[in-house]
Amino acid sequence: MTSFPLPDEESQILLISDCVAMLLFSEEKIWLCVGEVNDLKFDGQSVSYLNLDMLAKHTVTVSYQVLGLRPATVDDDPDGQHDWQTYHIANEYSFTVPGRLVQPINPKVSTTHTNLPWYLFQGTFLVALAASMFQQTSIATLKSVPKVVPNKEYPYRESSGE
Repeated sequence: MTSFPLPDEESQILLISDCVAMLLFSEEKIWLCVGEVNDLKFDGQSVSYLNLDMLAKHTVTVSYQVLGLRPATVDDDPDGQHDWQTYHIANEYSFTVPGRLVQPINPKVSTTHTNLPWYLFQGTFLVALAASMFQQTSIATLKSVPKVVPNKEYPYRESSGE
């Protein structure tokens, strides 16, 4: 794995295992997707991190594993501030996309189950994030957005299955 010089204290970086958001196509609709980074490449070489300002470069790709989202309970978030939590879905989706398609996010990590942590989100944040990402994405860039066939876990479903 190739590495860059360590970033200075002012730099913001994206690391493998960081949480990111991106857009996906399914059933001719655009959906928000949350995932974890599993590989970063610059000029075709794997790197351990990237400065966030490098994501827009044409030679940067990000590979990620899609995470499921389901309603959070008070057991998942005792503070009751978050209404969604991530989980690892059985039918794994992994994608490699141009870096400009991913949006690094810094969600709260659950502390109730330390052996199997997950991310917690507020629904209003997820809706605003999806709208913002869609608004900032050009038609040309939308052609690079991955397409997925729906299954029982993605696109996200309500507890009723809808």
